[in-house]
Amino acid sequence: MGDSIPTVDDVVAADPDISFDGEQLSILSQDSTVQVLPWPVCFLYAGRPAFSIMLNAPSPELALLTARQMADRFNQQAANFGHQPLMTAQGGFCPPSSG
Repeated sequence: MGDSIPTVDDVVAADPDISFDGEQLSILSQDSTVQVLPWPVCFLYAGRPAFSIMLNAPSPELALLTARQMADRFNQQAANFGHQPLMTAQGGFCPPSSG
């Protein structure tokens, strides 16, 4: 199990402050007075695309910052699922899988 890629459902289920509706990921504690838009981000596991999501944020830069913070949180949960903490994030959608 250690080299498999964790799913978005695995990592989100362990964090009560994150909401995922199948397409968009939201931080439940975000300020409701700030306008947010959906921005694409790609989460990678061990350098391989794991999943793309739309992350609600005020700007693409803040979406990426939030995604990287979320990757850190996901990495904290990774050991609970038998995975190494190798999750990272980058802006944009993940490239299509070649396999």
